[in-house]
Amino acid sequence: MTRILKFIWSGLLLLLCIIGIGWVLSRISLNEVTQAIGRADPVWLGLTVLMLFISQLFRGLRWLRLVQWETRATLAHTWYPQCGGQVINWLSPVRVGDIWRVSKVIAPSPRSPAPSLFWAATTLLIEKSSDALAIGLYALSLLFLPLPQAVPQGIVQAVALAVGLFLVAVAVLALRPERWQAQFTKRWGSLAKLNLSATPEVQARRDQHVRTPRNWVEFAVICLIIYVNAVATNVALAHSLGMSTAVVPHIFYFVLLMTGMAASMIPGNVLLHPALAVLVFPLFGVDPALALAFGAVLYVLGYGVNLLLWAALWLMVNG
Repeated sequence: MTRILKFIWSGLLLLLCIIGIGWVLSRISLNEVTQAIGRADPVWLGLTVLMLFISQLFRGLRWLRLVQWETRATLAHTWYPQCGGQVINWLSPVRVGDIWRVSKVIAPSPRSPAPSLFWAATTLLIEKSSDALAIGLYALSLLFLPLPQAVPQGIVQAVALAVGLFLVAVAVLALRPERWQAQFTKRWGSLAKLNLSATPEVQARRDQHVRTPRNWVEFAVICLIIYVNAVATNVALAHSLGMSTAVVPHIFYFVLLMTGMAASMIPGNVLLHPALAVLVFPLFGVDPALALAFGAVLYVLGYGVNLLLWAALWLMVNG
C-alpha cells in the first residue's frame, strides 16, 4: 500500500513540476535562460564542478568507512558500486540502484574483502538516517534565519518546525543499533530469512566498531563536510550566474530539494531541480529566468559529474 501511495505521489509531483515549468516558460523566454547560462563565470563554474566532485568523494569515503567497520574494504571496491547505484536510481522510479549497489559490494573480490549482506544493507540505512538528520537540522535552522517579506513567515516556520522535528526524530530512532535488524528485515524480508550475516568473529569486530565513539565522531565529521559542501556548492553556482549568494535561500532550496528527492519516485528527479528553483528563489528577489537557469545547470552538473565519475571508475575496474 505504501509503495502504491508513493507511486501516486510521484505522479502528482511530476505533473505539478511539468505544470509549473510550463507556467514559467509561458512568462519567460528560453532565450533569457540561455543568455543567463551563457554569462556564467567559468572560474566559479569550475569551482562548482570541483565541489560536486568533492561531495562525491566524501560520500564514497563515508560509505567506505562504514563498510570497514566490518571488513577491510578498499575505496575502489565501494566507490564504484555507490556511483553506479546512483546512476541506476536516476533511470528507475524505484531505488533499484540501492539493490545493485549492495549486490556489487558483497560480491567476492580478489582485491578487497566483501562485507556481509546484513551489514552492507545496514550501512545504507545509516546513510539515509544521517541524510534525514541533516535535512531536519537545516529545516530547523529556518526558524532562526531572516526570511524576506514575500515569504509567509508563520507558514514557513510552522512547516520547518514540523518537518525538522519529524526528520530528526526519525533519524535518531533509526540510528539505534538495536533497530537495524528490524529495519533490515522489514525492507529485505526475503533476504533476512537467509540469515546472510558475517561470521561470529567478524560480527564481534563489527559490534566493537559500532560501540566505539571515535568511529561515530569520524562519521559525523564526514557528514558535516558533505552537507556544508552541498549548500556551499549551490552558493558557488549562484555566484557564477550572478545570483544573490545569501545563504538563506540556498538552505530553503536545499531542504525542499532533498525532501522532494527522498519522497519522489520520478526517474532522475527530472524537472525537480528547476521547478523548485523557480518556486524558491523569486521569493528572494531573483529573476525567474535566472532561477530556472540555476536549477537546470545544477541538475546537469550534479548528475553529469556522477555519471562521468562512474564511467571513469568502470574503466578502472573493468579495464
